[in-house]
Amino acid sequence: MKKIVKYCLLLFFTATFINCYCQNEVFYYSGGKKHYLKTDSSSLMIQFKDYEECSAMVSSVKKGLNLSDEEIDYLENEGKYIMIKGSKVKNYSIDQICAMSGITRDIVDFISYGRVNKDGDKFVITNTVRCLLKAGVKISEIQSYVDKYNSYIFEQDEWGVLSIKCESEESTCNLANSLYESSFVKFSVPNMYLPIKPTSDPYYPYQFHLHNVSQPMLTHYNPIVYDLDIDAPEAWLITKGSSGIKVAVIGDGVEDHEDLNDVNGNSRVLDGFTYNCLFNCKGRPKQDDFGHEQACAGIIAASHNDLGVKGIAPNIKIVPIVIYKKKVNGNYGAPASAIARGINKSWDNLGSDVINISYSIESHDDVTEAINNAINYGRGGKGCVVVCAAGNERSSVAYPANLGNTLAVGSEYPLGGIWHYSNTGPELDIVAPSGYGITSTWSIDRMGDKGDVPGNYGQFGGTSAAAPQVSGVAALILSINPNLTEEEVRCRITTTAKDLGSPGRDNTFGYGRLNANAAVSFQNLNLSDETIPGGINRFESNEIHTSDVTIAGGTITFQAKNQIHLGDNTTIMPGSTVSFEINPSFSCDFGILRSGGINNFNITEDHDNWDYTNLENNSKISIYPNPSSGYIHINTHKIKDVVKISIFNLHGISILNKEITGNVTIDISDQEKGVYYIKSVSGNYVETNKIILK
Repeated sequence: MKKIVKYCLLLFFTATFINCYCQNEVFYYSGGKKHYLKTDSSSLMIQFKDYEECSAMVSSVKKGLNLSDEEIDYLENEGKYIMIKGSKVKNYSIDQICAMSGITRDIVDFISYGRVNKDGDKFVITNTVRCLLKAGVKISEIQSYVDKYNSYIFEQDEWGVLSIKCESEESTCNLANSLYESSFVKFSVPNMYLPIKPTSDPYYPYQFHLHNVSQPMLTHYNPIVYDLDIDAPEAWLITKGSSGIKVAVIGDGVEDHEDLNDVNGNSRVLDGFTYNCLFNCKGRPKQDDFGHEQACAGIIAASHNDLGVKGIAPNIKIVPIVIYKKKVNGNYGAPASAIARGINKSWDNLGSDVINISYSIESHDDVTEAINNAINYGRGGKGCVVVCAAGNERSSVAYPANLGNTLAVGSEYPLGGIWHYSNTGPELDIVAPSGYGITSTWSIDRMGDKGDVPGNYGQFGGTSAAAPQVSGVAALILSINPNLTEEEVRCRITTTAKDLGSPGRDNTFGYGRLNANAAVSFQNLNLSDETIPGGINRFESNEIHTSDVTIAGGTITFQAKNQIHLGDNTTIMPGSTVSFEINPSFSCDFGILRSGGINNFNITEDHDNWDYTNLENNSKISIYPNPSSGYIHINTHKIKDVVKISIFNLHGISILNKEITGNVTIDISDQEKGVYYIKSVSGNYVETNKIILK
């Protein structure tokens, strides 16, 4: 009888245990959407209570289950995890695996099967929830949610994000979702191991992206298209960067290299940050075969020293940030909290000016918040420029490049056109020449046998190689004027791009091909001795000056922040439609501003030589105070009809929609501090205004 009872209890325990960790489908919230994950029964993660137990159990698990090296991973310094993969996971229950390996429950903190999303990407949900309270909310106000799931808060980091320990995957997801659906948090999401998708001088002649003279390549594509490059040598006549500018490279680490030294032989790779590290925590690679970010750093900043390759900004400093140190579940991966912490460290503690992210991951609010922190608070409030690879899936722009306040970078084919792999869509900002396989450009690799290939240099391609080109140009711009805001840097990069594809911005090339020379030269636009052909053309700058210019038809728009000056012999031919726009807050038509609505001004003639200086504001909407502490007054006195008001955050997400007439006061004090846009629509009239919530 006792045996029967014990057997029944064992069955009950096993069934309960498996049910707890093997739900068929779970979901979590991120970016305002539900993301569904199914069970991956071919992988199992075991989290131990301390490092010593985990390290000691690796050989026991491997021997007990007769696992090969490829079927088990010890995630050293990553939170005491062992990952088991393959048929052994499918063939045995969790209890059987523990029994065969000699694992007892008293040393195990958490066990979970892997998860897979609709695209086949593999995840592991940990037993930790990451959440950020809304402004003014106290921890005590969410305590009842935490208690309901037998959980406890064990950490609040320096950026205010809480970490909550749960007892199972089920309670982790349920608590995260319950908090998200409450009115108390800005975000709440399970901490997960996210799959990371790297968007992958003797060699200077082969760096076609820098200077393309249709040179022979180490490939069957000969010759490549003349001048399909970013005009780097022309930009170097203006600046090669300042040693005071720092670019953070987020990923698998960057180490010292012969081609990353200054003229005195000192390394320009600074001490960085390594997530959850016990020793050698300076952002150096943790595995011999890692070299992805090393190559990114070379494209950004390799020295001009006659040794190997040339970087775009050879005088700036590199800040290496390690957020993953080992393959997880057969793929590169990292906890979302590691990625978020690495980004936060790069701007807050290490003073980076530009952040390069040459990989894509699944959308995660913890990471989004860190990127927003960098953009809103980095560089003393001027903001870090965040550059992201668009992704290599031949699909829509991947996360985090699809965030509205980053620069999303695609890859241009060296024969012209977009690469077949490069992601495209409305979020794409710009493209840069890159490669694929043997058509790739060149960069540094780790010294010696470490890295991707033997030797100190190698080929590198994909949108991973396109993004650091933009990061390098951003560093050059800030080297000339470190007082620019991140939005002004983005403006210079997108406004000066060489237009490709359909006139103006399009979903294939964004604003066009990166132009380093034009971007670093961007101050005032001077058009002289030029005929502007018919079609649709738009000229944007701080100031615009013309002389001996003929506008030969088509629709032409001049937009400036301060002044438009049409000088001597400016001729507008019959059939031309020309508009002039002055916007004191102009920096670039990002996000919802792409749909139009910039304030228009009348221009009156001052002299016979077309010198226009008297500008009258024709805005029909008054919004004040700006900046505001929460209450904004909107006056539509010049519009008799109903006006539809929409307020958007920097992600383009609507936070308020309202129909108004006359004067109204709107309370947005419950929103986070930052930049917002108010779009006002009445009939065919559209006006967009930028406000700051302080």
